[in-house]
Amino acid sequence: MQKRLAQILLVMMLFNFLFESFAYAANNDETSEANLRMILQKYCPDGNYIVNEYEKAVNDKSQFKNYIEPGNVAGSINTIVHELNHGFTYKMPYKLLGKESYYNRYSAFYISNKEIILVKHTPVFNSLEIAKDIPQNLRTYRFGLYILNNDNTPNLGSQIEGIYGLLDEFNAYYQGTKAAYELYNYYFSKYIDNKTFDYFKGVYGTYTAYAEFKFFILKYLLYAKKYYPNIYNDIINNKEFKLAFNKIDKLYFDLISNIDVKKKVILYKYKNIYERNGGLWIGNKGISLKEYYSSSKSQLLINEMKKKDYVDILNELKNDTSNNISNNSAIKVIVNGKTINFDSEPIIKNGRTLVPVRAIFEALGATVTWDPESRMVTGNRGDIIIKLVIGQKKAYINDIEISLDVEPQIIKGRTLVPLRFISEALNCQVQWDERTRTVTINSN
Repeated sequence: MQKRLAQILLVMMLFNFLFESFAYAANNDETSEANLRMILQKYCPDGNYIVNEYEKAVNDKSQFKNYIEPGNVAGSINTIVHELNHGFTYKMPYKLLGKESYYNRYSAFYISNKEIILVKHTPVFNSLEIAKDIPQNLRTYRFGLYILNNDNTPNLGSQIEGIYGLLDEFNAYYQGTKAAYELYNYYFSKYIDNKTFDYFKGVYGTYTAYAEFKFFILKYLLYAKKYYPNIYNDIINNKEFKLAFNKIDKLYFDLISNIDVKKKVILYKYKNIYERNGGLWIGNKGISLKEYYSSSKSQLLINEMKKKDYVDILNELKNDTSNNISNNSAIKVIVNGKTINFDSEPIIKNGRTLVPVRAIFEALGATVTWDPESRMVTGNRGDIIIKLVIGQKKAYINDIEISLDVEPQIIKGRTLVPLRFISEALNCQVQWDERTRTVTINSN
């Protein structure tokens, strides 16, 4: 009897040990659901908001785990935010509008936790039609997935929802790519190893989607203008659609620029990470970035969109998107919850916010010096040194040359510099609320 009891106790202890071992492994797996949710909450505020609000809207948290890529945090986070953003776009109108959303089709495009743009759908045609107007050399990877539907996905939104489905994909790719990009401190606060490759895979895996979906949207409008003028007129007169497109386009463009800057900074800062033969190397191990993005294909699309027909469409999209905002209202800048008082008003030039240099550098914990002979401003925080020259559309981060969209300038005796560039060069997160003309900056 005692021997039998001892055997039972031994089996129970063994079972308990195995159970605890599996539980420990699950909780310490980087890509366990619990860990990914913690990472999302800590590093990706917008992605976390999208996921939480969607799960609350449907009262269901089960979809999250469907998009986990075992062993790859950045890839998992990118896909989770991308896919649940689709759900957010589709489901939030029901929450915001109630019965109205049952009678008319709407999409809710997430811009920030303070701005969601509700877009009422107008009549569309299936996006498959535009395929015949896209030459072979402009047919990218996502052309097959989202225009031709090579995977035979039933009820593919980018096809049946027309321009509104394409905009939904545009935003989903932006939100997913942004969430992956925000994992920089997660990956680079630890030692550098082969896992660091996952950061680049997570970011560059959806890098080219910016050029692809912008091209698809403009091509759709060109096709509609030619063959479906009534559909075209309804879309081009849809102010909320135009507002959403322009905001997502600008946000995604800024993100792509920041990714390029971040890669240069990483390559400068970490000498054991380098590029060679189209690949990225850490020590003696490398990956081919060509597997994840094709800069040549993106450039073909970008060059195509510089043609007059596309530029004309873009100009039409930019009309009447002011959203009743006075361009004369003051710009407010908040850093880590504190409003910054400038001795000279911030301005907007070519879509970029310029602010007094000393106030912004000091608010972000950096020292600043001015060389009157070279007209150079130098900001320094920790191991990051930023140099800008008045009147030049280039800057330097640790001696790495970076192109600027707008040059630093002196106005009424005050030196103004591009706010977003300075903030993101110092690893801060930046959000712009157009309704209140407020820039919110959070430093890590």
